[in-house]
Amino acid sequence: MDVARALGLDHAGLSRDGPTPGIPNRPSLEASISVAGSQEVPAGISHPVSRSLDVIARLWLTINFDTFPLEETYPRQTTVAWAAEHTLQQAVECHFVSGYQPAASPTHHRSIPSSFKMASLCDRYDFSIRWSNNLADHLEIVWNGNHGTVTIYEHVICLWNHLQYSSACPIPVEMLEETLDTIILLFPPDDRGTRKLLKRHDKTFWRLGRCGREWVSSAGDFHYWRARIDALLKEYEQPPRGARQLRLDEDGRNFLEFSTFWTALAVAVLTILGIGFGTLGTVYAIKAYNLSYKQYVLSQKQYMLDLVQACVETGARERWPHICSEAD
Repeated sequence: MDVARALGLDHAGLSRDGPTPGIPNRPSLEASISVAGSQEVPAGISHPVSRSLDVIARLWLTINFDTFPLEETYPRQTTVAWAAEHTLQQAVECHFVSGYQPAASPTHHRSIPSSFKMASLCDRYDFSIRWSNNLADHLEIVWNGNHGTVTIYEHVICLWNHLQYSSACPIPVEMLEETLDTIILLFPPDDRGTRKLLKRHDKTFWRLGRCGREWVSSAGDFHYWRARIDALLKEYEQPPRGARQLRLDEDGRNFLEFSTFWTALAVAVLTILGIGFGTLGTVYAIKAYNLSYKQYVLSQKQYMLDLVQACVETGARERWPHICSEAD
């Protein structure tokens, strides 16, 4: 028996109808792999066989099973336990069923705005992206102060291939579809901002398009990933942080804060300009008054000069005694 057949990679060896006597659990798989090369199991063979079994499952499903971390440089990596009594399908379902939520009632459906996407979260809310090979880490948020990091499962092509051969895949079809829907939701392939973001991260999965999936408009349509989508929506519904709140959102959610700030700023600027122009007006009014006063004094002197010149003429004092008396 080869490793692929022992693990159940072939269509006949793995049914999606639930556990059956024909689907081996972990000890049976380890024993099958051990005897593939020898009829006798050497002493101490279980540990390397167990590690090999996990590696095969990881490479196939891109899920980090718990023998050793898939990415040792990232200590927060989620691991999936594969208990001895479980088949591979049961191990996957046991882990992900803990986050499964039934369909929400129509009155509790949380609407998803069309502007909800990863590009907006990074631009307006200072989120960053950590790309992961581990499906179990998808949409996990890690906080460092006010800075959030969202883990995104990056192998869209694997999801698509699993859906094409879903009868031989231990991951539930609904979960594969939901994961694909979350990626399309956060990274809409026809959005220019999303393409720029993915280009900066050297990711090209947007070229796959929507993979035949429709855009999901309600968080209640998610079952496996609803809690993590709700957490992202909760952050998205908060006002933008820092200087980002001075820009108007695409859907105008922060219009009140935006209009209040810019109106107050405009009033402040106009007030300062009014004070400045008022001060300039006062200065020029004082200068105009001083100029008028000097003109008045000059006109008085000119009047006296004309009066003196008129009174020095012969007989002027006799003709205008009262006027010429002012010239004395």
